[in-house]
Amino acid sequence: MADKLELSQTSKEEVAFKLFQEIIISEGRPADRQTIRKYMLDTYAECLTATRGLRDWKEK
Repeated sequence: MADKLELSQTSKEEVAFKLFQEIIISEGRPADRQTIRKYMLDTYAECLTATRGLRDWKEK
């Protein structure tokens, strides 16, 4: 992860996508195509939920 983070006014969707990219880079991704699709969609959905302030902290 970068040492310096620059923030600018962007949409929640753009922030979620940038967070998604950071997660994919740091965690890697599953090997098979069907698993990759589900993992990527679930990860982006979780990032979008988090940027909207709706993430359930008790769930994890």
